[in-house]
Amino acid sequence: MEMQKMESNQDLIYHYVRESIYSDPKNGSGVTTEFIATNLQMQRTNVSANLNKLVRQGKLVKTKTRPVRFAMPSTQPAGDAFTTLIGSSGSLKRDIQLAKAAILYPSGNLNIQITAHPGSGTSIFVDRIIHFAEENHVVNKNGPTIAVNCRNYANDIHALDAVLFGENDDFVDSCFDQARGGVLFVNHYEYLTAGQQARIVDLLDKSTQFYELNENPQFAPGKAPFMIFSCSTQGKRQLEHKLPVVITLPSLDERPLSEKMQLINRFFAQEARTSKRTVSVGIPALKALVLSDYVHNIKELLAAITMACANAYVRVVNDKRDSISVSLEDLKPAYRKSLLKEKENQTTLNILFGDMEKMIFDPSDDNTTARSRTTSEDIYGDINKQYASLVDRGVGSANIKSLIDGHIKKLFDKYNYYDFLDSGANQQQLAKIVKPQIIEIVRDWLSACRKSLNRSFDNSVFYGLCLHINSLLTVKVGHKRLEENQAKQLIVQYSQEYKESVKLAQILRDELGLHLPLEETVLLMFFITPEKASTKGHPVVLYIMHGNSTASSLMETTNALNQNHNAYGYDLNLDVSTKTAMLEIKAQIQKIDQGQGVIVIYDMGSIKIMLETISEETNIKIRSIQIPITLIGIDAARKSAMETDVDYVYHTISTDIQQMVVTEQQRPKLIVTLCHTGEGGAEQLKNYIDQYSKLGIQVKALAMANKQELVSEVNDLRKVYQIHAFVGTFNPQLFGVPFIPINKVFENTRKDLDQILMFKPVLSNAFAYDQIYRYFQEEFKYADVALLKRFLPEIMDELCLAYDLKEDQRVGLFVHLGSMVERCLADDTTVSEPQGKQILTHYPEDVRRIGKILKPLEKSFKIIVTDDEIASIVTIVRKL
Repeated sequence: MEMQKMESNQDLIYHYVRESIYSDPKNGSGVTTEFIATNLQMQRTNVSANLNKLVRQGKLVKTKTRPVRFAMPSTQPAGDAFTTLIGSSGSLKRDIQLAKAAILYPSGNLNIQITAHPGSGTSIFVDRIIHFAEENHVVNKNGPTIAVNCRNYANDIHALDAVLFGENDDFVDSCFDQARGGVLFVNHYEYLTAGQQARIVDLLDKSTQFYELNENPQFAPGKAPFMIFSCSTQGKRQLEHKLPVVITLPSLDERPLSEKMQLINRFFAQEARTSKRTVSVGIPALKALVLSDYVHNIKELLAAITMACANAYVRVVNDKRDSISVSLEDLKPAYRKSLLKEKENQTTLNILFGDMEKMIFDPSDDNTTARSRTTSEDIYGDINKQYASLVDRGVGSANIKSLIDGHIKKLFDKYNYYDFLDSGANQQQLAKIVKPQIIEIVRDWLSACRKSLNRSFDNSVFYGLCLHINSLLTVKVGHKRLEENQAKQLIVQYSQEYKESVKLAQILRDELGLHLPLEETVLLMFFITPEKASTKGHPVVLYIMHGNSTASSLMETTNALNQNHNAYGYDLNLDVSTKTAMLEIKAQIQKIDQGQGVIVIYDMGSIKIMLETISEETNIKIRSIQIPITLIGIDAARKSAMETDVDYVYHTISTDIQQMVVTEQQRPKLIVTLCHTGEGGAEQLKNYIDQYSKLGIQVKALAMANKQELVSEVNDLRKVYQIHAFVGTFNPQLFGVPFIPINKVFENTRKDLDQILMFKPVLSNAFAYDQIYRYFQEEFKYADVALLKRFLPEIMDELCLAYDLKEDQRVGLFVHLGSMVERCLADDTTVSEPQGKQILTHYPEDVRRIGKILKPLEKSFKIIVTDDEIASIVTIVRKL
């Protein structure tokens, strides 16, 4: 009898030690014998004897401190179900301790309420709770686990009644009945009516009698289930006072950036495994994701990463070997905008990223803590199927990308990626000022417009239209907002959109009794009409520099020298906040834009992010060029203050500047092949280069079907690649990229292909001509180096055929020809010398031949090569 009592006391002590450690952070290092004896009202000697037995059995460990403390073995908590949760030792530590205490409570597990913002990981947390309960044999692994999501029954309360209380309202076969001996998880109980919540409260009060007295013989025997209830932070928590343990999970924005980064790493690792590709992510994209605010928390972060990977996947879908390269541009503008917060979080970002340029996620990396993502697998599988289908139908790859971009949006709808990002909460706010009937009408009509117009619409269209229609019902418009002639012109211009607007007007008349005149029906059309870009004016230049008058001075100098007065300046004072600066820059860009875009030259900081955000918000084309003169000056001044050797400072600064150029050039090179008629010719040219070039440069074929589409496609490619050259039947003259005509490729032998692709004269020996081009790029102010790359090799080949030139002569002549073009454009012609006149007289045949060879150069650059310049060339080729 005494032995049984001792064993009973031993179990009681063990359970109390475990509960004390898991439920209170202060007891993390263990509890003392005195603490246990006092709280359990037991004799200290008995407690000590039992504790030492538990230590010998391996159930507890004893510290070497004074006083001695008894704790759980380190292997047990380190390997429990909660350790897979990111934040288990950080933001979720207290919540996990509460959950463990509820599960391990000595007299039986305690029911739990979890309160959380939507998307904060409630389902995953509940999953871990259940696993922990199974590990500790609190619930049977083979027992039932019943989950009820009340949100799924928001529009069918009667069906939810049947699930909760049984078909006959007697709890027979209800969720409470089915969960006997297992776990019942009631999610989103804020969707329950007041009556339903009251019945559950009554059930919780009588749960012991309900389950254990088994008064109804129809009920199967079994103990009460372990019950978990969850609701949003805004929900009515009528059950809270009936549930002994209440856990409030933090939102994603309440968690530290380090935990955000761990989640980001896990989600990208999942994308690598499900896509079966290596995923490479640039640090700017990672910083944007870390700094972003997420209204829908972890689920929104997951969707953002999946969408970014899907966008990047489209670029390499046709090449199984390529990795998925996610860049900042693959994220939505709202996430990119978060980089404006980079400065204030610089210390943390430095800890997270250091000097890294990108992070690589390997598909073979088996991370067992990450959950499987079947929907993500389906998305990549569907993208592959769509790509194969379009190829089979003969659609060119230039058009495939835009088609698949739209397909991705449909896939996200198909797999309900946005179910958790629904605007339910926002629509509830909207319903306070707009009739629910209007919301329903607008939702159905926009859905029909998506199909008939094959066009997607932002949420802003939905909300704006609801508010507009509501104003038509509540506010009397006393004047015409659109003239009749204007309305008729718009009807002709947008006939399809007007047709849909008439349908909406008819619905509003039939269901709301709202009779709209013609002009108001046309105004409805504006909500679904695509914006048209203006074609007037020219691009303008805007300097944005830190300081009081730096940008203004550059603007004045530029306008004084070129007399076009198309340069503007914005002085970014150091004491102006980022938010204020962006608003002022946005206002200035909107004011100076002539419809053709703005070239912005800036020095440093978050200006690039501001410009991208402004471009997205205003639809103004903004092209930015960073010249970090201020940053270089700051660095030079800092190093000068630390060193005494001017040459050392000069060398380190020069090296840093060169490294900036190298970093920009580290992007993989790409050759783009083009043709006028479809994509067939460009594809053949691509295959030819792939087969015979040994440069290892990737080649992509594009079609010229639409100039604007080509510009957009090339601009997207420039975000990932350094475009080396266009090769094809026409020169698109885009972004200063050099052009190689198709005839030059096929009129020379295959062994000369790489010489041509690298802009080297075919008849010249191997030489680093790219160094000369780099010199031209740095020194020339007037000559277009891309044009020089096209014509100089051809001219050099003709001169090499006509004259026996040694390699040093060829190199010297090459530099001379480029410099000659620069002088002619600068109107800096050479002075006539007597020796030049003699050469013109004695070598008339050479003068004629060289003049003829130089004609393409004159025509392309619109220059006239003087006789004195030709005389200089004769001197070189004749070795005079």
